[in-house]
Amino acid sequence: MKTLIAALLFVAAGAVGGCTPPDPNADLSSQAVSPIADVPLPLSFEMDESQSKNLTEPGSGFRTVDHLFKGKDDKNAVAKFYRNRMKDTRWTNTLDRFDGGTWSLQFQKEKEQCDIRIFEKGLFPKTYIAIKLSPVGKPVDGGDKR
Repeated sequence: MKTLIAALLFVAAGAVGGCTPPDPNADLSSQAVSPIADVPLPLSFEMDESQSKNLTEPGSGFRTVDHLFKGKDDKNAVAKFYRNRMKDTRWTNTLDRFDGGTWSLQFQKEKEQCDIRIFEKGLFPKTYIAIKLSPVGKPVDGGDKR
């Protein structure tokens, strides 16, 4: 009987207090196929389709992307992921800023720029990645409402 009570207490403690915070130093893995060609996405993130849009301009092939992703990895680990992984697809880091709890990273490649914001929100915080990709000098329409 004592063993049963001890086992139940162990399971209950794990259910209540077993949530460990995400590791800010983790080396995150990429999804095999990213929703944005040549912009990697950490494995645990999913697109919020209701908050995402993209357009490829006929003729020029220019892409305009405004996607929001939600996941569970630590925002610092996600920033580290982008610093390391964007180089693999020939993006050059042009901005790396942390302000008010939000990481703002900017990358440029040929005639495109990619702005990445990494932040947390919610009562039980989730990590969000807002990715905006556009031709250099042409910001994504609508501004940032997130």
